[in-house]
Amino acid sequence: MKTGWLRTVTVLAVLASSARADDKQEVILQALRDHADSIVTVEFECKQTDGKGANKFTVTGVVIDAEGLVMVTTVSQVDPPIGGPHQKPEEFEIIFGKDIKAKATFLGKDEELNLALLKIKKEEPKEGEQVPVLKPLELKKTAALGQAEEILILDRLSKSSDYKPTYELMRVTAVVEKPAGPPEYLVTGSLSAGCPVVNMKGEAIGFVGREAVERPADSGGQTVTFQGRTFRVGGGRARPASPRILLGSDLAEFLADPSKFLRRKCWLGVRGLQALTKDLAKEFGVDEKGGVLLGEVLEQSPAARAGLRDGDILRRIDGERVTIDDDKDLEKFTKRIQRATAGATVVFEVLRAGKDGLEKAEVPVAMEEEPTQEYEVQDWEEKLFALRVKPITRDFLDREHLPLETTGVRVSQVESAGWAQLAGLRAGDIIHGVVLKKVTNLEEFKAIMAQVIQDEDEEVCFNAIRGGKNLFLCVRPQWELKRKD
Repeated sequence: MKTGWLRTVTVLAVLASSARADDKQEVILQALRDHADSIVTVEFECKQTDGKGANKFTVTGVVIDAEGLVMVTTVSQVDPPIGGPHQKPEEFEIIFGKDIKAKATFLGKDEELNLALLKIKKEEPKEGEQVPVLKPLELKKTAALGQAEEILILDRLSKSSDYKPTYELMRVTAVVEKPAGPPEYLVTGSLSAGCPVVNMKGEAIGFVGREAVERPADSGGQTVTFQGRTFRVGGGRARPASPRILLGSDLAEFLADPSKFLRRKCWLGVRGLQALTKDLAKEFGVDEKGGVLLGEVLEQSPAARAGLRDGDILRRIDGERVTIDDDKDLEKFTKRIQRATAGATVVFEVLRAGKDGLEKAEVPVAMEEEPTQEYEVQDWEEKLFALRVKPITRDFLDREHLPLETTGVRVSQVESAGWAQLAGLRAGDIIHGVVLKKVTNLEEFKAIMAQVIQDEDEEVCFNAIRGGKNLFLCVRPQWELKRKD
């Protein structure tokens, strides 16, 4: 009797498992039918800055609106930083499937979310060419995933398999809570960046990001067979890291208005921020913790123009309490400032030292886009004089303790025995004049140098700043060498 009971239980368990497998495969089929057309392959080429070749990249993208906006999560490749080994790619090829392609250009990025946006070009199709149908991914704004929850990762195969849609079945092994920002999820298997994440109801709930988190080893596992393909889920030695999953709730603001994230971030112009901890609150005589202590207010910044001061304690923004009582939470404050709209007025309520102790003040600040950073500007080469220069940026002036009114161009490189070196120019010099003509920016420098070369001046003199001193550096170019070339 006991043996028969066990046999019956075993048979029922097998039947139940088979039923669950059939249900699961139907969910997978439906997910592919619903979402596969929104997944694209993005191919592009990045030339190497040394001029010795180029690298080809292939990443996964997702169509997010009917006007041809494509989102990818590989910002460092799609928009490589200036000064790195690669130049920025000029054009992208969007592949919807075999023989269905379109061209696209880089539109913008959001560095915090590590997302880049491409815009498909509207072009007249050639004769016999298939026109891609733009099907935006419908994303459910799920706020969280549960531990042990199963998910589908949708993708496309490689060129050798005609870019056919495919999937991986995975399970959440752990949820990692973060002090600031959304949680991260550890999963079985390896995720491909940019791929949509689908729950077992067939709903698209997010994307795979590029931000890796530590993932412990797990044991066990199972195999899943679908359409002749067998997948191993879990088991074996785990990889040391797993990409971040960006859920719909994480991206709600981004998807509501992607154009907002194409603008530059705003800045306040304050450094040395500290959270108003319990100890600091007691030291300053504040009745409760929570807020931001402003360190140094930078000159000619939005904060300085509005009247914020060193040592102000920020308590409210537009009437909303600033709940920051630990330095780990300062990221929340920074994000809020960066997400502000340039031109908008934000009212900061602060506590500051007065005659009778701390006094409350409301300070309206007109928000501004952050100044161009040094890493964002490129060198320009004047080949005949054998030197490279780049625009002067605010962060460079701050670092070198130079007046913010300083204008001109900064010398980034001088070649040995070139005319610029013979004049005495060095890397780091600031050129603010050439042949007694004032140089305020790179475009003026280019125009003046072009005129100098055309006129073949007998002597070319540069007004330069080095170590806070003004220099007058001259060279007599051998123009006959130019004419021989």
